[in-house]
Amino acid sequence: MADSSDLAKAILEVQQVNYCSLSSIAFLIWDVCITFGDEVNYIWRQSNRSPIKYLFLFTRYFSVVGQMIFFLRSLGFFWTPPIPRAICQAWFIAQSLWTALLIIAVELIFGIRVYALYQSSRWIRNLLLFVFACDFLVVFITFAVMIPKFQYYDNCFPFTKTSDFGFLRIMTVTPISVQTVLILLTLVKAIPSIRNATHKTPLVLVVARDGTWAYLLISVFILFNGFFYDVLSLLPRSLILSWFMTVLSFSSCRLILNIAKLGDRETTANLDHEHFPEFTSDLQMGELHEMESTVNRDAPLGSPDTPNGVPSDVEEISASPHLELQESV
Repeated sequence: MADSSDLAKAILEVQQVNYCSLSSIAFLIWDVCITFGDEVNYIWRQSNRSPIKYLFLFTRYFSVVGQMIFFLRSLGFFWTPPIPRAICQAWFIAQSLWTALLIIAVELIFGIRVYALYQSSRWIRNLLLFVFACDFLVVFITFAVMIPKFQYYDNCFPFTKTSDFGFLRIMTVTPISVQTVLILLTLVKAIPSIRNATHKTPLVLVVARDGTWAYLLISVFILFNGFFYDVLSLLPRSLILSWFMTVLSFSSCRLILNIAKLGDRETTANLDHEHFPEFTSDLQMGELHEMESTVNRDAPLGSPDTPNGVPSDVEEISASPHLELQESV
């Protein structure tokens, strides 16, 4: 009776894991479907040199492919327990790298937004390069040193020894630290601009708002997985793993599409102003700043358009509450 009860419990757990995986895939595909029109309009038409274009496509479809592979594996499509240690180790490495690459892609999107927000500042560029270099080194060293030491259950779940949890702690603290630095840099730059803005939806507000909720959502999954993994049963572990990739894809795509759609509305509203360049979602930085500097420098001092000698269209640019926002992102 005990064996039958354990077998029934194991079968029920496997079913629940499959349902979790299937639900995360269904949500991800649903999100792709409802935003596919925006993807075509705002992403496909971008220049092939735009890093945002490739980061968007990578985080969206790399996650879909990964989710489907993991779901097929949970169905026993590739193999069934007990699974040899060599296969478990290769599978765990592939799974961890898959997730790590998605996290790095999301961090790069955050970094590009920060770089644009600070108008391509040299010190920001150097700071971001330093942060990402440290991130890469920590991840690489952690994978190389710790993964060969792992032991696995029959279902390929690792961490049977307390010492092995060091890997999980490092892989939790590192992305959280990087993303915390990036969101703090965003808020430091955004809050003063938001206070001074008079427009209903300043672009920098969208950058700060989306960056904050994406940071919190991703951090919850990372922290929950990193610090509670050892006390969780099979179902919550699988739930976190399957939905984490979905959250990464969903968050990164929204970070890009929301800016693109707002920029498109701003461009449409200002089509009658020749001095506004076309706004695209590939985060072109400094265009308006450079244009304003050139016009102000070359404007004739005796221009009759305004009392102070500055043409009226230049004053309109300078007075626009969106100047700093659009030139930054």
